[in-house]
Amino acid sequence: MICTVSYFDRLNVSVLIADPVFLASMGIQGDTVKMGLLMSVFTIGYGLSSFVFSSFGDIYGPRKMICAAILLWALSMLIGPLAGTFAVLLGSRALLGVGEGLHWPMQAKYVSNWFPATEQGRANGIWLLGPKLGPALSVPLFAFIVTHWGWQATFYTLAAVSAFMAVVIWRFAPDTPDRAKWVNKAELAFIHGGRDEAEQTTSDKKKSFKHGLKMVLSDPDYWILTVYYCCQCAIFWGLLTWLPSYLKVARGFSWAAMGNYTAMTWVGAAATILVVGTWSDKVGRRAPFQMVAMLGYGGGIFLSSQVADNTIAAVAIAVAGAVGGGFGMPTTWSLVGKIVPRDAVSAGSGFLNGISVGVGALMPTVIGYLIHLTGHYTGGLMSMVGFAVLGLICALTLTIRKY
Repeated sequence: MICTVSYFDRLNVSVLIADPVFLASMGIQGDTVKMGLLMSVFTIGYGLSSFVFSSFGDIYGPRKMICAAILLWALSMLIGPLAGTFAVLLGSRALLGVGEGLHWPMQAKYVSNWFPATEQGRANGIWLLGPKLGPALSVPLFAFIVTHWGWQATFYTLAAVSAFMAVVIWRFAPDTPDRAKWVNKAELAFIHGGRDEAEQTTSDKKKSFKHGLKMVLSDPDYWILTVYYCCQCAIFWGLLTWLPSYLKVARGFSWAAMGNYTAMTWVGAAATILVVGTWSDKVGRRAPFQMVAMLGYGGGIFLSSQVADNTIAAVAIAVAGAVGGGFGMPTTWSLVGKIVPRDAVSAGSGFLNGISVGVGALMPTVIGYLIHLTGHYTGGLMSMVGFAVLGLICALTLTIRKY
């Protein structure tokens, strides 16, 4: 639920850049570079925050960090509709990025704390439904809100929902199952699986964290996975930012049709994630699924860029997003849990996420620049195909190494 709301927050501008009233209010009509910058500034703040603050979850616990992150989301949403200039709006997007970058590694810490290794693929699959359900639900919802109440209403709605989510997390999501009154001894024994769960002091946690971090940063498999996830994020953020505009502007679909095809992309990815998370647990391998993800991304986006028929183009890119996101996301985060020592899961996750999102941060602006330079969307789409090829090479390498 929290991940779904987080994608509501970050995605509202993806819909708004197709709204001429919003573009006129910000003075960016026809400026695709500035439109892309709205998402790039967010992702830069996101990547830096994920990189710098991720270790806090290992030391202070994920609940406090997630609540702090969500309150930053709410604040940024309140600033958004009050922005009288493009610069102020950019500042609110950067603040949102800081909050969401702090949140993401805490999800991995929760999974590590609450689930045995044999169930982490399924657990990661469930929380990673958020990045797919968020776009699937938010794009039609925001299109409806903008049509009836204007673009400012999307921000106020999200501020209220975000604040409510902070209360839910604080009340119902303790750091570990040991602190949850509703978890019995048999469940605790199953979760822990014999691992040492002795309570550590903050000093002990810092020492354990430093040792684990040193191990992971010297592991070549971690860096191969990081390059793979850079490719995953580059394509994901490119689609997330420009898919609505591509469908509406380049392919000429109505608001309703654009919302439906966008929803098809992310609903398909959500359904795929549910299957792949459980399937990869049973198989005991993750990297072969990542290969399928990159083949799906590259093939579908390439086809969409080349065909003249608008419906075929829309279906092709929707299938690409469904296969690429559904096969790639949960398996990546399960591999993080396998490669990274448990004492440094938040930090290892944060570094991987921060670096990858940093690369992904460039894509919305790069695609916007290519659209501005060429006058059409083909160059932007082909840049994502290039990342799919590189990601496929990384996934093949990890497959050969038996992951």
